Amino acid sequence: MPDPLVDARAAYGRGDWSAAKRLFLDAGELGPADLHALSDVEWWLGHVQQARVAAEAAFAGFERAGAPRQAAMAALDLAGLHFLRGEETSGSTWLTHAHRVLHDHSDSVESVYLDYLEQVESALAGWESAAVIDSATRLRERAQAHGDPNLIAMTTMAQGRAMVRQGRVAAGFALVEDSMAAALAGGLKPEWIGYLYCNLVSACHELADLARMRVWTEALSAWCSTLPAEAVFSGICQVHQAQLRQVRGDWAGSEADAARAGAHLCELSAEGTAEAHYVVAEARRLRGDLTGAEQAYLMAHEFGRDPQPGMALLRLAQGRPDVALRSIHAALTAEDRGTLRRVRLCSAAVEIALAASAVDVARKAADELDEAARDYDSSGLRAMAWHRAGRGPAR
Repeated sequence: MPDPLVDARAAYGRGDWSAAKRLFLDAGELGPADLHALSDVEWWLGHVQQARVAAEAAFAGFERAGAPRQAAMAALDLAGLHFLRGEETSGSTWLTHAHRVLHDHSDSVESVYLDYLEQVESALAGWESAAVIDSATRLRERAQAHGDPNLIAMTTMAQGRAMVRQGRVAAGFALVEDSMAAALAGGLKPEWIGYLYCNLVSACHELADLARMRVWTEALSAWCSTLPAEAVFSGICQVHQAQLRQVRGDWAGSEADAARAGAHLCELSAEGTAEAHYVVAEARRLRGDLTGAEQAYLMAHEFGRDPQPGMALLRLAQGRPDVALRSIHAALTAEDRGTLRRVRLCSAAVEIALAASAVDVARKAADELDEAARDYDSSGLRAMAWHRAGRGPAR
C-alpha cells in the first residue's frame, strides 16, 4: 500500500511542490523534518503564512527533540521569510533564536549560514563593499571546510557584486559568473539557484550592462518556467523583463508586466514589490500619465524604495523645474560620491538642471557621469554619459 509520507518526501526531493503538499497533508501528523519540508513547499507555492506556520512548528519540534542545528535552520528560514517582506523586527527575532540554539555549535555549517545572513547580506544591502568582500572571503573558507556548495556559491556571488560596485568590473563579474556556473552545474538547492540568478541580473542592471542583463534575464525566465507560477522568483523575473522592455521603449508593455509582478509579489517580497511599483511609475511618467506616475512612485516609497530620480523627473514633467532641482540635489547629497547608485541621479540631474537654467549644476553632474562611465567601463553607462553630454552646456 502506498505510503503518503514516503511519496511526499520523494515529490519534495524532485521539486514537485504541488504533489508534495498534497501528500504531506494526506500523511497526517508530521515530525519536525517533514514540517520543515512542508514549509519549503508552501513557500514555493507562494503561501507565506502557511510556510511560517509550518516552519514555526518545525522549530518547536526540533527544540523538543534536542536537535539545535536543525532548529537553527528552521529559525533562519523564518528570518528570511520575514526579511523578504520587509519585517525587520520579526526577522531579527528569529536570528536571535538561531544564535540561542547554536550557542554550543559555533563551528557548525549552520553557524556559517547565520553569519552569512548577518554579515554579508546586511552589508550588501547597505552597499558596504569592503565589508562584503572581507566577510564573504572569510565565510567562503569556512564553507569550503564544511563542503557546502550553496554557501561557496553565495559568498562568491556576494564578493563579485561588491567588487563590481567598487569599479573592479572584470574581476567582479568573473566571480559573479563563476558562482552562476556552479548553479548551472547542479547540486545547489533551488532557492539558492534563484538567489544567484537574481543577484546576477541585479548586478547587470546596476551597471546598466543591458546586453548581459538581457542574456541572463532570458536564462532566469527559462528557469522560472520550471517553477510554480506563484513562486517569488517568477515575479522578480517579470520585474527584470519589465525593466528591459522599458529600455526598448515599450512603455505600455513594461507597465503591464510590472503591474502584474507587483500584484504577484506583494505578499512575498517587499523589495520586489517596491521595484515593480517604481517601474510602473517610470512607464507612466514616460507615457505622460503624471497623476498615475505619482501614485506609483509613492507606492514604491511605501514598500521601501527611494523614488528618485523618477520623482524629481516627474516634478520637471509637471512644469516645476525649481522643485525638481531641489529634489534631485537632496538625493545626490544623500549618496556618497563614486557609487553606482549615483549614476542615474546624475543623468537626471543634467536634464533637470538645464531646464532650471542651473548650468554649473548640469556640467558638474555630466562630468561625474562621464567619470563613472570610464571607471566602470559599462557600455550602458557610456551611452548614458554620451546622451547627457550631447544635451549638456557648451564649455
